[in-house]
Amino acid sequence: MALDLEGYLVRLEQAGGLEDIQSLIIALRDHYRVNHAVYHWVSADGEQYGYGTYDPS
Repeated sequence: MALDLEGYLVRLEQAGGLEDIQSLIIALRDHYRVNHAVYHWVSADGEQYGYGTYDPS
């Protein structure tokens, strides 16, 4: 089953909070049946952010 990448990116862009981003990462991980997925970005001021499915420890 193909992923609707355009729709996924729209939902990611419209995420209203961290919980929304985390839910989208989990959905992507589950769709591709991989163990883990990570979303990482660097803001305009150089701050780095990342969310994913790895255990924080």
